[in-house]
Amino acid sequence: MLSLENLISAVVGAFVVWMFNEIAKKFQMNRERRAHVGRALSNLLELHHRIRAMEDSTHLIMSHFALSKDQEPAMRVTLEQVIPQSEEYLGRYEDAIELLSESEPLIAFDLRTKAQIPRLLTTLRTMGANQGATEVDMVFFEKQFKRMIIPHLEAAIMILAKLHGKSTLRQVNSMLNAPIEMPDEFIQKALAANSETPDNTPTPV
Repeated sequence: MLSLENLISAVVGAFVVWMFNEIAKKFQMNRERRAHVGRALSNLLELHHRIRAMEDSTHLIMSHFALSKDQEPAMRVTLEQVIPQSEEYLGRYEDAIELLSESEPLIAFDLRTKAQIPRLLTTLRTMGANQGATEVDMVFFEKQFKRMIIPHLEAAIMILAKLHGKSTLRQVNSMLNAPIEMPDEFIQKALAANSETPDNTPTPV
């Protein structure tokens, strides 16, 4: 028969083992959650960067070479050929959000819709073409749509960055506030591709 001292020792020992197991489980869950957040954040930043890269590079080239609004649609088509357009990152983003929903269902619900943005842009272009909108009109509507969604994208990015950690939050905040710089090589490549289209050769100012 166990003495009181031995019984207490056995109970304390069992409690300590249970406590360490729970701590280990929580640590593992936090690590997996952080990995899911990081994956979602990385791919959402990719979407944000693609949108800003298109808008910033178009503005830079149009301003630098004093191109007219009539030339902007052709320049955008050219930039779409220069900037990689693969949407594989959207699938990765959706997968990461699905995993994140296990621990953060409300946040995942709000973030899931962001993957629809490129598809909405495609739908907008199709609807405009079917309604007989001019290319210049479509550029205007697309720019307005992007101006509207960028703040929502950045808010979602900040939510994920905060979940990932203070260090990530600082880095992401700095990244979002920094202007996107276009390498000269990129600009020259875009101009070279655009000049192959008749009547679209830019004249430097």
